[in-house]
Amino acid sequence: MSTDAFAGDLYFGLAGLSVQQPLVFTRGISLQSTYAYMMEPVIMAFKPAEPGKPHSGPWKETQGLGSREITAQLHVPEAAGKDTNERFQIASTIIFLLRLWTDPQTTMPVASNVAFAEVPASKSGAAALIRFEDRRHFFSLQLIEGKRRPDSYSSGHRVLRSDPYLDAG
Repeated sequence: MSTDAFAGDLYFGLAGLSVQQPLVFTRGISLQSTYAYMMEPVIMAFKPAEPGKPHSGPWKETQGLGSREITAQLHVPEAAGKDTNERFQIASTIIFLLRLWTDPQTTMPVASNVAFAEVPASKSGAAALIRFEDRRHFFSLQLIEGKRRPDSYSSGHRVLRSDPYLDAG
């Protein structure tokens, strides 16, 4: 697959993020709700499955393994960056900020040169779907030993307790 397919607008499929209404950022960058289900071995469906039934076609192939439910689309137009690499960096920065703002487990597992809603109707080979961010994010919030608080927590807790304007409990 040629990288020239990504010379124009880029669309990034996001998993683990629910978008109630479209958001428009600077440079024409937007975030909106969409649906795609990326299945193993390496295909995507573009309509939700009915309970107990498989996802219906049309399906498009991707590269990589794993399955993810794509629930949002980040659109980075060609004019937003000087080249493809810069547009990918913009998307990576936005996903980082979304993780801080919404949920650290939000991922960006797929990129496309076509809006996800338009992929099923696109001619074979016209939609370039590239899989990345295969690893799911996990954050342990429990102590490994579980016996005592780490020193940094204890120190911070003492500082909060000594400040009359803060109630640390």
